[in-house]
Amino acid sequence: MDNFCHYEIEFEQNPDFNKYGLLKKDFEKVNVGDVIYIEFSKYGHWILKIECNDQDIENPLNGH
Repeated sequence: MDNFCHYEIEFEQNPDFNKYGLLKKDFEKVNVGDVIYIEFSKYGHWILKIECNDQDIENPLNGH
């Protein structure tokens, strides 16, 4: 959240996650068509790490 604005990216072909909220600074690093790598837990589908262009991008609600 940045001044009540919500930034998120949408995944077209990911059956486990279709949207992911980001900080504004991280949202600005992502472009349409970028490959995003997601590492998540096997059973709970908790996101452990998410990267775009070799940089971590964070969800402000994830507690990072």
